[in-house]
Amino acid sequence: MTLAAELRRCYPWGAGLGARTALALSLAAAALRLSAEPRSLEDLALLLGRGWVSGLGFHSFTRGGLIVDAGFRPERPGGRVPPLVARLEPPIHIAVVTPLDPLGAVRRLKESVEARGYPRAPEGLSARLARLAFTGFLCNAAAGDYAEAFRALEEMNRVAAEYWRGLGQSGVYCCREAEEAAEHLRRYGAVAVLQSSWGPSVWGVYLRAEDARLAAREAAAKLGYRLLSWYTRIDATGARLRNP
Repeated sequence: MTLAAELRRCYPWGAGLGARTALALSLAAAALRLSAEPRSLEDLALLLGRGWVSGLGFHSFTRGGLIVDAGFRPERPGGRVPPLVARLEPPIHIAVVTPLDPLGAVRRLKESVEARGYPRAPEGLSARLARLAFTGFLCNAAAGDYAEAFRALEEMNRVAAEYWRGLGQSGVYCCREAEEAAEHLRRYGAVAVLQSSWGPSVWGVYLRAEDARLAAREAAAKLGYRLLSWYTRIDATGARLRNP
């Protein structure tokens, strides 16, 4: 089967926002609708190289919500999409800032590391991250304390930087622009700020919509570089496929 697609709007490639996974899964879902082959979307995702390391893009596409997955076994990457552990719909507000100038450098670094293969994390790092994810994030989210829950995710971001520094990232954030964007989001009241994947996108978590909207609106004026910024909330539905 041959498919032709017209891409009308998309996030920038390499911004850490899952654009390539969303596009691949959209085409795969369309192919499944048109085909009689007994394949699942997960089968096609793995064939397209999606969901090998993280299940976040796959489960976000199929289910929506804020996703926690179980990770993958290092000796068997690509064997299955990491299974879903939790799906949440926290009542938070988000301001996203994507610096545009570092996109090329971040993409080249990611491609270089993927070509060499990801090295094993330092001993004990995975256990620290798992503890923050479970006791820090999931338990606080279950209790309705979203500020503490997302502060635990920010601490995960900081701890994980110990691994990323060994792969070429300069600090907690991928670059100067991402670090400045994070500081901007904090000045407008974010309870936590995280880098998305390899960056350079960063997003601030807010408990009030007006704070998140203002942070997103003021980013272009306050930060001295080319960027995209916008306000959003957790998508609770996943992808919607519509016939023309």
